[in-house]
Amino acid sequence: MPRFDPIATPHDFSVIDLGNRDQLLAVGEEVFKAATSPTDLANFILNAKSILQQPNLAKGLDPKAVAGKSINVVVDTDDVINVVIPQVQTTFKDQQEKEDYLRRIGFIVLCGCR
Repeated sequence: MPRFDPIATPHDFSVIDLGNRDQLLAVGEEVFKAATSPTDLANFILNAKSILQQPNLAKGLDPKAVAGKSINVVVDTDDVINVVIPQVQTTFKDQQEKEDYLRRIGFIVLCGCR
């Protein structure tokens, strides 16, 4: 069963599999452009997959890994919070590990994407 971790998720579309800090920076730059420019946002919504496959992201992002994925772009605003349901961990060594995990998910929902 895939395990969700807010730092790196070891399923097939993770920071571990796709890249490194360069990947995070490159994707962050593209998202920042979309968040600060209506023109870039419209383009990102329509062309997210091709934007994430562009050559300047290749040093950290494997274009082939993106090719097989469905990418949904949604926008949070002051009035809209999009909740992403992750691939979840379902087995835990004890109750404390489960509670820590649930807190991380709650943090991501309430703070991680704002």
